[in-house]
Amino acid sequence: AEAEYQRAIAIKPDFDKPYNNLGRLYILGKNYSAAIPPLKKGLDLTTDTKVKYTLLKNLGWALIEEESYEEARVYLQEAIALDGKRAPAHCLLAQVLEARGDRVGVQEKWKNCLEYGSEDNPDEIIWMNQARDWLQSKNTQK
Repeated sequence: AEAEYQRAIAIKPDFDKPYNNLGRLYILGKNYSAAIPPLKKGLDLTTDTKVKYTLLKNLGWALIEEESYEEARVYLQEAIALDGKRAPAHCLLAQVLEARGDRVGVQEKWKNCLEYGSEDNPDEIIWMNQARDWLQSKNTQK
């Protein structure tokens, strides 16, 4: 798949989607530092709001894994500003807030993760389970 995305980029370097797909492939392969440049390049190229959301979300995801929480927060908040009714950026931003010890907005983000999440998306299922676990642990601590 990596070679195909690279070839698509070589053929049409101004097309945004292969950059996103390559970045996501790197994320799934746990090569987070390699994911960041193509995601940023795709972000520079895109004019499509849905693609921009996905690039921002994936960029935030890669940055979380690199423990660059502040930078991840910025990209994830931008994704939420584009489309606040999609779960992934809420789920990932909850992880950023939790990692930074910021308790102010984390509960709302986990709730949004659950509210907007899809049981048809494998990534969202994982994050929704994290949300349930987090919210359950907070309810049992009361």
